[in-house]
Amino acid sequence: MFGLKGMGARGTIKKAITKSDWGTAVKAGLELLEINPWDIPTLLQIAKASAGLGCYNAQLYYLDSLLRFAEEKGVKVILVNMPLRKDNLTAMMPNYYELYKSDIAKHAAKYHAQVVDLFNTDTFTDDDFIDTVHLTGHGSIKLVDKLAAAVAPNVASTVLAQQNIEKARIAGQNYTH
Repeated sequence: MFGLKGMGARGTIKKAITKSDWGTAVKAGLELLEINPWDIPTLLQIAKASAGLGCYNAQLYYLDSLLRFAEEKGVKVILVNMPLRKDNLTAMMPNYYELYKSDIAKHAAKYHAQVVDLFNTDTFTDDDFIDTVHLTGHGSIKLVDKLAAAVAPNVASTVLAQQNIEKARIAGQNYTH
């Protein structure tokens, strides 16, 4: 049923992407996702259309705003580069993933945010994913274990510093770390 119901929209999205008609591609893609929200080829085509619309730059703007706000408020931020399935990477435009990682690193450095890179095609296999980006329960356990190991040293040192500052405050001393 899905194949027949989505034929018109499937042709529309392919033609629209070929013509760089990004708005039409997104609209057709959304029609297909109403029929089947787990349609991986359609999700990947919408991602291409979104990149064509400049959504990437808008997302970087919002990330910059968030990081600036967090730094102004004294909130430490940890950015996590999540694992992806290999076929997700191959569906991206050439050099897109490298550009993404570079841009994230620049924004993180600008606002003193930590980046934890959990993308590793050797650690996560296709069996760890429900689709090209979402992890299974087993994949999630791997992710949490790796994330905890990556952030634990920084969290522990921050907690100790805060405890020392509180002890110094109570003792009436000026203590900075």
